[in-house]
Amino acid sequence: MSRFIPRTLSAALALILPTLAGAQTAGDGYYDPEVYQVEAKFPVVAYPDGYTLENNYSWESSFVYSPRYPYTPEEQEAIILDELRITGGRRSTDTDGVTEISIIQPTIPEASREEAPPDVEVYEENGQPPPPQFQMQPQDFNKTLTPAAFSARYYIKKGFGGKLFGASYFVDTFVKATESTSTTAKKVQAYVEGKVSAMAFKRTEDVIRARADVAGQGNSTSGIVRLYTMGQQIYDKSLSGTFSAAPADATRSFFTASKSFMVGPVPMTVTASLAGGVKLNLTGKVSATEAKLNMTPGGNVTATASVAVNVIVFSFGVQGDLKLINISTPAVAELTWPACTALSYKLSSKRILTTLSGHLKLFAKVTIFWFIKKTWYVTIANWAGVSVSDTLFSKSNSYPLGICPGVAPSEPSALTALATMP
Repeated sequence: MSRFIPRTLSAALALILPTLAGAQTAGDGYYDPEVYQVEAKFPVVAYPDGYTLENNYSWESSFVYSPRYPYTPEEQEAIILDELRITGGRRSTDTDGVTEISIIQPTIPEASREEAPPDVEVYEENGQPPPPQFQMQPQDFNKTLTPAAFSARYYIKKGFGGKLFGASYFVDTFVKATESTSTTAKKVQAYVEGKVSAMAFKRTEDVIRARADVAGQGNSTSGIVRLYTMGQQIYDKSLSGTFSAAPADATRSFFTASKSFMVGPVPMTVTASLAGGVKLNLTGKVSATEAKLNMTPGGNVTATASVAVNVIVFSFGVQGDLKLINISTPAVAELTWPACTALSYKLSSKRILTTLSGHLKLFAKVTIFWFIKKTWYVTIANWAGVSVSDTLFSKSNSYPLGICPGVAPSEPSALTALATMP
């Protein structure tokens, strides 16, 4: 007579977790309270601290699970084969000789699905998109401004990644010329700014920010460059004349973020630690007639993961790492405005970029009974990475502002009358 009887549920203590309304933070750490359920058959649960799943979690086979039952070798093999059929797992032998079934759980969509916000890319003159060609007369462009001024700006923000991990960069270039008045000299200005942001488990931070500003007016000039990580200034230098800033190259830890996932029946908390490098290079010139910046900000961010559980299992861990971004964005903002001569300007930006690449895989191994173990694997990040090196934007032009102090030309040349789009 067969000793197999219909399966009965084992008495495992489990508490269904309520959904929390808000995120929790502790110091520099951040915890996303929404526990990720990978499969419906493994609901979100919380066990008391120290609760053991070893020899205390039922198999999925229809055969009865009884810790006190002396299963024969034939019965053991039948149960193992049934588990392989149900789970689709792979059979192997663990180092202690016990049969192990490795189960690859479904890859979660967020592991590789692109869900970045739309890109933002803008070129504008005097705060507005430039008008179409052949429709602008430069002497009328700023007639409502006192004193007359001209500015040009290009900026771009681009992100990539999904809801679990992501990154973005931002580049901003700007020049401005302001005519003289009866009491003030004409003024030239320029700035370049670059930012790198990173996201892990809903926490987003500007991990790197660099900005340089210069201005010249009469006998006075000013300029400064500042470098920040996580909002904290780590470098600054005053700028004057023809200048350069010593290349900055530093390694920093940025922030941590945590989130829990159900790996098979095991609730596992993953902590992503983000760290990387910060880089900056700068040259330029500032005078009464020139405001020039050539700045290359950049850096890289890598996420390494650690895991924790509050229950007793045979083993658990995480495999892999994830490079969120590696980027340099050479940018130029230049304005030259000699006395009684039309101004000339240049805005440009390039990128040398590698996007998200790498993987993170969680695993949890539980001894189901003395003759069988099961290991569940869940991939929470899987990105192939894309490398690109190109020019984002480049525009050089002239503008007939202030040919003589306070007076715009009445008949500009056909060339300078055009407002060309990039």
